Amino acid sequence: MNELTKDKDLINSKNYTIIRDVLASLIKSEGAQSFYGNCVASADIIQTMLARAGVPSKIMECQVAIVKNTEEGRNFLFVGYDNYSYPGQIDTHTVVVTEEEHPILIDLSLGHALPQHRPVIVERVNGIEPTVIADLNIENARITYSEKKNLRLAQIHQKNLLQRMIAEQNTEKTLSVLRMLIIGAITLGGVNFIMNMTLIVLRLFDITWV
Repeated sequence: MNELTKDKDLINSKNYTIIRDVLASLIKSEGAQSFYGNCVASADIIQTMLARAGVPSKIMECQVAIVKNTEEGRNFLFVGYDNYSYPGQIDTHTVVVTEEEHPILIDLSLGHALPQHRPVIVERVNGIEPTVIADLNIENARITYSEKKNLRLAQIHQKNLLQRMIAEQNTEKTLSVLRMLIIGAITLGGVNFIMNMTLIVLRLFDITWV
């Protein structure tokens, strides 16, 4: 599979290879076209597979503006904007964002609007403005992901909340174990200190056990 980005730092990052392999296996088994326009299912599948591969992520609702420069002029495509959808669709868009120091945005559902040889978006979250998640330039297209104010998919946020709860529980378990280890170490240290002091006192005053 060709590289999914031209960002060299991203290609050399810790999780990029895992993401590329996950997407390659999905595309090989299902075909990239099966994910086009189906952002909710594709985001859910990607998040599940990344979790199995050890890469934590979350699903985000957003809206996307795509401006393509062609010989005929500029073409515009708006995805996920309020009250702007086709029959049977929900006026929202979902992507996967990895949870790490430099988050990575993953979108497998916009391939119909992208160059044929780059049907997947795997790029750094780079939004400078408060409401912009990522502002990308991919060949002749500018793709802007913005925050979705009127959220449509409660189940996504419930799932993310559940994952945070599980993560917090795991953290609390880890902290409990650490507390026990620290208490044990302090106790052993205290016992050792008392024994040493006892030996010092016995030697100083030449006390012997009867």
